[in-house]
Amino acid sequence: MLLLLALDGATFDLLTPWMATGYLPTLARLVAEGTAGELASTLPPVTAPAWASFMTGMHPAGHGLYDFFHHPAGQPQNIQMVHSGHIRAPLFWDYLSAAGRTVGILNVPVTHPPRPVNGYLIPGLLSPDQGATCYPAG
Repeated sequence: MLLLLALDGATFDLLTPWMATGYLPTLARLVAEGTAGELASTLPPVTAPAWASFMTGMHPAGHGLYDFFHHPAGQPQNIQMVHSGHIRAPLFWDYLSAAGRTVGILNVPVTHPPRPVNGYLIPGLLSPDQGATCYPAG
């Protein structure tokens, strides 16, 4: 089993002393028994493109997200919040699903609407309040 835990905006200069003093015992155990490291962010370090880079392994020019908004070419009046359909590259769990591996994705930004996976996907930040919000539906 693989557990990949990613924390947006959490840095080890804060987490390490909190783990050492016992404020984050579960995280401390996961770090001690597994592997931990810092992930370089995108420039500028904005949540939507940073998570898309994490999910695809690509620079923003490769996946197409640069900020929280999608700017359709020649249509400045149609600016919209980014969603998973704006990501122009496969996500790493797409490859795992295609290889027959079961995946569970929980609370990852920019994953709505959820793409079909071999498992489940419950989107995180930038999900709407209404409508189908997980895969499989229900």
